[in-house]
Amino acid sequence: MLKRVLSALISLLFPWSTLNLYAQSDLPRFETAGQFALMSTGYRNAGVGGRFSYNASEYLSFDSEADYFPQDKYAEGKKTLGLFGVKIGPRTENAGFFTIIRPGFVKFSNEFIGGSTCDPLTPTAACFGSQTHFAFDIGGGFEYFPTRHTVFRFDIGNLIIRLPGQTTNNLLMNVGFGIRF
Repeated sequence: MLKRVLSALISLLFPWSTLNLYAQSDLPRFETAGQFALMSTGYRNAGVGGRFSYNASEYLSFDSEADYFPQDKYAEGKKTLGLFGVKIGPRTENAGFFTIIRPGFVKFSNEFIGGSTCDPLTPTAACFGSQTHFAFDIGGGFEYFPTRHTVFRFDIGNLIIRLPGQTTNNLLMNVGFGIRF
């Protein structure tokens, strides 16, 4: 009797644990992948990165991503991006569609920081520095599982970056290949 009550209580508190398209033991719990990334912050930035996910159920995963954009373009410099959130969507043994919602940060290595000694018309190196800003990615994608232990993933999203005095919307696209275990 107690076992049934506990099972019912767990099912009510964690409803996603009962939403399976195939047997619970068949779902690899972890995914790790390398990826190529494209971020547009007024101009295109190509980078590389990695991703790690924990699959809580067929419909819910906890997803993290880190990307590095080595091009030192204009005033922003090199960029580092870190995102941590959820991936929601159905999947079968071979494929899945998903929505991603991930807050995080973006760091610009050479952003104009100003100061009392900086002349905007003739800035010096002292007028620039490293700045980190809040970022929020919302988007979606597709994943394909060629085998039980491999994954090919494509996602696209709107990377919202909160800068001093403004908020920008930026395109973020990733394509990667990884392993599931």
